[in-house]
Amino acid sequence: MTVVDRTLTLDSFLEKEYISHPLIKEKSIERRAYQISIAATALMRNTLVVLPTGLGKTIIALYVIASRLHNHDGKVIFLAPTKPLVEQHAEFLRRNLKIDPEKIVTLSGEVSPEKREEIYRDAMVVVSTPQVIENDLVTGRLSLSDVVHMTFDEAHRAVGNYSYVFVAKQYLREAENPLILGMTASPGSDIERIREIVENLGIEEIEIRTEEDRDVRPYIHEKKIEWVKVDIPEEMKEVREKFNRVLELRFKKLENLGVAVSKNLSKRELLALQESLQAEAMESRDQTIFEALSVMAEILKIYHGIELIETQGIDALRNYLRRLAKEGKSRGGSRASKNLLSDTVFRDAMVKAIRCEADHPKLEKLKEIVQNELRKNDRRIIVFCSYRDTADTLVKELNKVDGVKASKFIGQSNRFEDRGMRQKEQVEVISRFRQGEINVLVATSVGEEGLDIPSTDLVIFYEAVPSEVRTIQRKGRTGRARRGRIVVLVTKGTRDEAYYWSSLRKEKKMYEQVYRVREMMRKGDEAAKIETGFEVGSKIEKKIDKVVIFVDSREMRSGVVKTLFSNADIRVQNLEVADYVLSDRVAVERKTAEDFVESLIRGEKSLFYQLLNLRKTYAKPLLILEGEIYGRLHPNAIRGAIATIAVDLSIPIIQTKSPEETAEILLAIARREQEMKEREVSLHTGKTKKTLKEQQEYIVSAISNVGTVIARNLLRHFGTIERIVTASEDELVEVSRVGRQTARKIREILTTPYEGDAEDYEGGKMIKDS
Repeated sequence: MTVVDRTLTLDSFLEKEYISHPLIKEKSIERRAYQISIAATALMRNTLVVLPTGLGKTIIALYVIASRLHNHDGKVIFLAPTKPLVEQHAEFLRRNLKIDPEKIVTLSGEVSPEKREEIYRDAMVVVSTPQVIENDLVTGRLSLSDVVHMTFDEAHRAVGNYSYVFVAKQYLREAENPLILGMTASPGSDIERIREIVENLGIEEIEIRTEEDRDVRPYIHEKKIEWVKVDIPEEMKEVREKFNRVLELRFKKLENLGVAVSKNLSKRELLALQESLQAEAMESRDQTIFEALSVMAEILKIYHGIELIETQGIDALRNYLRRLAKEGKSRGGSRASKNLLSDTVFRDAMVKAIRCEADHPKLEKLKEIVQNELRKNDRRIIVFCSYRDTADTLVKELNKVDGVKASKFIGQSNRFEDRGMRQKEQVEVISRFRQGEINVLVATSVGEEGLDIPSTDLVIFYEAVPSEVRTIQRKGRTGRARRGRIVVLVTKGTRDEAYYWSSLRKEKKMYEQVYRVREMMRKGDEAAKIETGFEVGSKIEKKIDKVVIFVDSREMRSGVVKTLFSNADIRVQNLEVADYVLSDRVAVERKTAEDFVESLIRGEKSLFYQLLNLRKTYAKPLLILEGEIYGRLHPNAIRGAIATIAVDLSIPIIQTKSPEETAEILLAIARREQEMKEREVSLHTGKTKKTLKEQQEYIVSAISNVGTVIARNLLRHFGTIERIVTASEDELVEVSRVGRQTARKIREILTTPYEGDAEDYEGGKMIKDS
């Protein structure tokens, strides 16, 4: 990387200098010494960059990307957690890199798999959400061997089962010349979480700057933080007291069951207790513990209702209670919901909430603050709230204020009568906000990460959040290009105050812990060494001679497939029968405990039809039940269903505790079948008779890279399988959804001579497996 050689002085701020690099457009990127210093480190080893928002983490990524593309043959992948961020980063790279803009592409699940395969082949820079990359790695559509750099934006997500973890480890395993850059403003205050991020991304060095560091201080824009406190109305206090009474009764019930719990536990502590009880229940099978778990579920539901009263308002509480009532009255509703609805004290609290006419004073205060801010010229405001119900209410009320053009910005998932925003809708809303068509954006957590809207003047927290990561991300949406203002609305004497102070303490602790981890890494302290399971930055040896497992495409989101991927040759198809096929005779249906119990509660016969079809199609069917199946239903109902499956259908049942254990079981069976028994894996052993049309589709779809849809297109176009076999590559690509690569693969399979081993034959006949 070539840069202008000049000492950073006060004069250099008066007259801007720009980066000079063969792949970065002239006078497009201002030269900042700290960015160059960090990029230099990131070009030498896998680096985690912890930098306050608005200080140009993406510019550091640009330096690294340009240098890797200039000095190495290959391509780059830039990962971001949301579609709006993907679009934002892609636009930034197209604007500043001196490469063909068409070689910088964005990917999402909306792009067809066949099209993605072509895109990977032709692109130089791929900007994508990690889930798309993960899916294409598992299905074999993508190879990372020629990827010379990978950037992980919002790297604090690289924990647990998030897709970043899988993609990073596969990249370090497959790439010939890997280099990772992780970027975040908020890795969290828990040292174990920071260590996990470092381990999962194969990090070798941490570069950290705070707003107090000398080299970044000149670029910091002031952020004025205000705390606006309001009093909860008396009528709402009365509603809260009603629900507190319900809560006290549940704590008393827990005590009678032998579980002594403090009434002052936080939500996080209650969740930890619930997890502890679940583990104990699985070990002991004690019905008293299962009863305590049900009571804990009721406590958490009541606790959430009280939190809504204090921080959101009566409208949010009513919407929550409406959903709770619908769940409790439905046939498949949870036991906790049903118990609450049958409790006269809880029903009395519900009636009190429904009749309450008081509004939360936050709402009027918010309207006042927004109206005052918009009296200034061309202002942009982001209001953050935690719940979609609140977002709907705020947009509705704010649009009643003169001069306000408000719109909501929420996630994609659909939840109980509440449709999420499609990716295109999210991108459109952000574009309209940048252009000023919208001047108030009401966002849930999806808007907290990474959105770069330099003109945002004011950020409002409708409620405080206990997470230092979310607090930092929220605050980072303003003060990026000019002075910013932050207002936190707090209800006195409630969780709002506790959450606010908690996040401040954690934020201060976060930097201390990051420095601590960095020092441990640099000193190489064996006692504190971060074990990665492989030499960081090095290529992981691939396991050869993997067993083959066919996987139904609907299983792609499960943790099972990710665990299998490193140890098996995964082949994803739309399977008509089974979730996993392990040999020509063994096929497995997998049910999570929740799905299994839900099907029994709803009285659905589809489960038994599925298993009956599995029994008819494969000689050795198996059912795997994953998770704890006892608790929601009476044990006898579950035992009866298991007896029917095991005895009447003659299907063995294996119970596992987790997706990881399920994967290990599948691998063990696949190895036994394919290695010890030397059986092939085949989807053609079905006992059910197929029509001629189905047989034709089945034969064509079995060709590599050809699924059912393309098989039908080919048959419609050519008429017979014989004509498909004799068609040229050019004739094949005329068929809808058949690309050049697919056509080439079809011709290769159909024309390459078969090379069988002589020992497979005896007297001119193939030796059959005994």
